[in-house]
Parts: sequence; structure tokens; C-alpha cells
Amino acid sequence: MSKLRGHAFTLIELLVVLAIIGILAALLLPTLSRVKAKAQATVCMNNLRQLTMAFHHYVDHYDDKIMSNFPSVSAGTVDEPGWVAGVMSFEVDAYVPGLKTETTNQSLFGTDRQTAAIYTSRQFGSIGPFSKDPKIYKCPSDASYSIFDGNKEPRVRSYSISPAMNSRMISNATGQNRYFRLTDVRATSRMMVFIDEHEDTIGSSVFRDQVPWNDVWGSIPAARHSGAGTLSYVDGHVEIHKWQDPQTLVPVRRKQLNYIFQNPNKDRDWLIPRIFTHP
Repeated sequence: MSKLRGHAFTLIELLVVLAIIGILAALLLPTLSRVKAKAQATVCMNNLRQLTMAFHHYVDHYDDKIMSNFPSVSAGTVDEPGWVAGVMSFEVDAYVPGLKTETTNQSLFGTDRQTAAIYTSRQFGSIGPFSKDPKIYKCPSDASYSIFDGNKEPRVRSYSISPAMNSRMISNATGQNRYFRLTDVRATSRMMVFIDEHEDTIGSSVFRDQVPWNDVWGSIPAARHSGAGTLSYVDGHVEIHKWQDPQTLVPVRRKQLNYIFQNPNKDRDWLIPRIFTHP
């Protein structure tokens, strides 16, 4: 009876196997990337849905009053804290040079890291008691970070609130509606509450695009989801909107931007009526 002899791979056979594995990987990776991107977009939508629910819980708790959303380092005053505490930046606090920006999960809700006098009056973000989970403040596709003391720290907030939601950036005297009470909001399915904002313009808690001209961005919406951005509305629904104008797709350069001048932009024409309405 002859003995069975083991069969070893030849070099050619091994190369064929590796080539097949490489081809399969090349075919699967784009699919896996699309699945991952879709999952991140779903999480982002769920984040805004939860933040909007917390916004409504606050309004219900305070007899229909919308919190005062100050575009400042303290996110409001002792008596009227804004929806979230702190200001985002890449290196040092643009409003208080030399002090760390509030970019940790603890200070997201207003926990003090500094002993400086300016922070002693800062309160928790107003919807913190209703939202509770710091993770819902950041889009999973947001890879931005700050550098403090030579260390990279992931930034923890990707979203900002509409300036029409009781922000002093809008004055009714200018013909733009600033809403103090939720029942004053008309067309609740059209009026924006929260928006996913571009990494280079997000700073204060308020989306700063109240400029009336269609060739100037005050803040830029994020386009992290394959050229689309996420928004929530007063009636509670959330959407991912595909931006149509290539000018909106501003590359991330980790440099804080203020007003961005462009040609007339069709995406701003679409967005501005969702930020405020004329009386």
C-alpha cells in the first residue's frame, strides 16, 4: 500500500491565491466603505433627532420659551444658558487667548476646566439635563481635532443651532424673525433647528448664517455624507440634504473661517428660508 504524499503549494499557485484574494478585497472594499458611510449618516441623523427631542423637552419644561442662544464663550448667562456650553476651535480659544477651548465631553455640558474668572459664571448647556449623552453632539464622520499642550484631542461637537431660535444674532427689526416661543414658529416642517456644520466655521453654539446676501456664508454647512449635510426641523423630522452647488463643498483646512465670499450660491438660496422667514 503506497503512502500518501503531502502536496505543498508551488510559488505559482501561491501567487494565484494571493491575486484572487487581492481581487476580492478590491471588489469588497468599496462596498464596505459605502456601508460604513451609510451607517455613519444614519447615526448623524439619529443624533440630530435626539438633540431636537431634548430641545423640545426644554421648551415644554419652560412653558414654551426657547432658550437664549448666545454666540459666546459662555453659551449664555447664569440665568439664561444657551443650548450648549463652550466654543470650538483648533488650537486656543479664539475668544479668550491662552485658555483652552471647551472641547472635552465634560465641558460640553459646562463642567469647569479653568479657574479663570470668566468661567465662574458659566452654566451647563440648557438641554444637557434632557440630552445627557455627550456622544449625540458629534457626527461620527467628523474627524476634526484640537491640539492642546501638544496632544491631539477629538473635538466633541459637530452641530449648531439656527440663529432664529432666540439668538441675538437676529433682530426682528431687520425683517428677520427671531423666535422667543416655539408656538410663534410658523411652518414647523420647514424651519430648521439644528444643522451639521463645517469643521472650519463651527465655533459658537449658533449657526452664523443670517447674512441676507446670497454670495456670503456666515457659517458653512457640513458635507461629510458624500456631499450631503444633516438638518433637523421644528416638527422633529430630520433629513440629509444633498448640496447642489460645488462652492458649498469647501475642503477642511483646520483654519477658522468667518465670512466666506462666493458667487451666488444655490445652496444658500435653499437654506436661508429654512433659517428665518420674513414677517
